[in-house]
Amino acid sequence: MICNQVVEHLEQPSRALDELTRVEKRGFLATPSEFEEMICTAPNHLWAFAEQDGELRFKRKQPIHELATTQVFGGVFWMLHSNPLYKRLMFEYPKLFWVSLEWEGRINYREVSANCQFYDYHNSVSVGPLLERARAENLVESLKRWLFSILDLQQIGRIAAVRRRLRELLIRFMGRSTKESHS
Repeated sequence: MICNQVVEHLEQPSRALDELTRVEKRGFLATPSEFEEMICTAPNHLWAFAEQDGELRFKRKQPIHELATTQVFGGVFWMLHSNPLYKRLMFEYPKLFWVSLEWEGRINYREVSANCQFYDYHNSVSVGPLLERARAENLVESLKRWLFSILDLQQIGRIAAVRRRLRELLIRFMGRSTKESHS
């Protein structure tokens, strides 16, 4: 089960998390991080998330989340969002931008009060875990997970069908060109 960029939109994420573990015993979950919500908020996101001590924590978004994006930064991060260098930064420091976890059995989660502070962004010890660079050996796996999380199963099926068709055409073409070269 893959649940990517969904629960932040829901009125009751705890019900969705319970349902995910009822339906499937293992899976992958991803949401934007609180930091991402502050620099590049989406108005339709209702919750901010963090993963701390092996637990998914979430709280109702507060005006501070939107204030930072619109008033402090003026939307500059939205303008950079499609820039390849910004994307590279996101992939090198994924914990800063996304909360992602693989679960087996159940998802450990807790809704916390809206005024709960996940991190002290002025304290390097507090944000240290978020600033760990992605290890190169995990990058390929991370990219695969990310790719599969943005593609739904129908798209994956179409990609497989296109690959089979291209292979058939290539074999047919290569077979013809081999016969033609012998004539």
